[in-house]
Amino acid sequence: MTASSGPSRVLAVPAAGPRAAHDYFHGIRLACETDPYDVYHDMSAGVSGIVLADARKEPDHREETLPGALSLPHDALTAAVCAGLDPEPLYVTFGWGPGCNAGTSAAAALAAAGLRVKEMIGGLEYWKRQNHPTTRTGDEGMSAGIKNVIDEVNEIRATLEKKADPRSPEFLADLLDKLERSEHVRHEPAARALIADLRDYQDDHRLLRTKEHINTRRDQNLFSLFDASYFPRLSLDFLSYSTLPTNPHLAERYASNTMPVNITACSEGFRSRVVVALFPENHLDGRQDPDDLIFYFVDKFVERHNRITRTMIDEVMAPGSFPLIQGADDDTIEGASSWWVRLHEFHHRQGDMPIPDFLHAKKLKPLAGLEELRVDVSSMLVCLNDGELPADEARAAYEYILAERLLRYAVEGIPRPNYDAVASQLLFNYLSRHGGITLSDGRISLRPELPGVLTQFLGEIQAVERRIHDEPVADVRAGLLAFTNGYTDYDDEAGDYRHIPFFAEVKKRLGV
Repeated sequence: MTASSGPSRVLAVPAAGPRAAHDYFHGIRLACETDPYDVYHDMSAGVSGIVLADARKEPDHREETLPGALSLPHDALTAAVCAGLDPEPLYVTFGWGPGCNAGTSAAAALAAAGLRVKEMIGGLEYWKRQNHPTTRTGDEGMSAGIKNVIDEVNEIRATLEKKADPRSPEFLADLLDKLERSEHVRHEPAARALIADLRDYQDDHRLLRTKEHINTRRDQNLFSLFDASYFPRLSLDFLSYSTLPTNPHLAERYASNTMPVNITACSEGFRSRVVVALFPENHLDGRQDPDDLIFYFVDKFVERHNRITRTMIDEVMAPGSFPLIQGADDDTIEGASSWWVRLHEFHHRQGDMPIPDFLHAKKLKPLAGLEELRVDVSSMLVCLNDGELPADEARAAYEYILAERLLRYAVEGIPRPNYDAVASQLLFNYLSRHGGITLSDGRISLRPELPGVLTQFLGEIQAVERRIHDEPVADVRAGLLAFTNGYTDYDDEAGDYRHIPFFAEVKKRLGV
């Protein structure tokens, strides 16, 4: 260093003593910061317990980001959003680069919510300067890396024997070999979790690592081996998703393990129209633990509403029945769908005979449908009566749930109604007999008394279920069945339910 006759700018403020410097650099800087080199090292080594959080705007995240990073824009990290994040991992935030404080802002918000966090200094700019990989979003909304993974998953699943027992040692050994030799799939954290589970499956018959990966939301990918009779197209499947925002009061007051998401990319099994949700028991191990997440694919709800329910509203409802959702844009329907599934799962766990505790008592088709109806009517009444919810959004959610339950579900099932259709026909007949709705000239009108009739309807179900504290399960089940059969069309000869005439005609006329 050359000598200078002027005063030192470096020494103008005396350097901290070694102890104070160590406390600062180690106890504060290194405790709160990491860098691209260390992050890439841990990613390559498959270190668990770390979640990358892209603090930039969602469109920027879609354009280019770190592999596996969650999109958590710093200005959208409300208390409700943070409350929905897994509390266990360390979140590593990042922004554009040294001149961007989005990562700092996100880290502050996450820390304020009680989460552990570090900021990756240098951001995306220095990540790229060190030639680490990024994920870019193509025109189809799918990154090139994810597309390669999904293509390979589809190739592997096409080689699996469809009639084979997916739990047999031979089947699992063959699948494990294919995954371990895969070019792209085996590098995904979700795939590494499944591979580890398959190695041990014959010992514990659990997919613990796979579900831990999903529940901790290390990234926004699902990958597993599924076996669900009502989702027959699911087998070995992969899915990427994006999360949806929600109202803070809704998320906190009606908390559940529900994940309303949109599918951003998926393998063939998840393309099936009927796969609108994913439950923990759909995995190969058939287990559901208390902390397991339940996924609802809201983009499929929106498509289904636009394809079926919207047509039925136009054709069978009196004008003005659903002013907030008739002809509404997709964002409105998406929001209402998200509210519905959150309230739906919350109410399954409420009452005198909650699910899953009394699932065994409600497995019959009519009782499974009645349970769905119980939780949906409860959800409608929340939307009408909880004054802390935003009024317009709550009313739109009420209209949406009522339209889906009263109209769309009522025409499901070929040739016989399924359990949802049985429940919807029960609701239609109950509301008709008690003055909640009227039917005239092929059109349904909603009466001003409808909210009171819905409250009365729920009260009758609750009165029967309350007997569980004093009577055997079989007697309470018989009471619920009698209530259901009193408002539905049961065919004694066939031993099954019929579509009631009005909806049978609608089903035929509209081709739904």
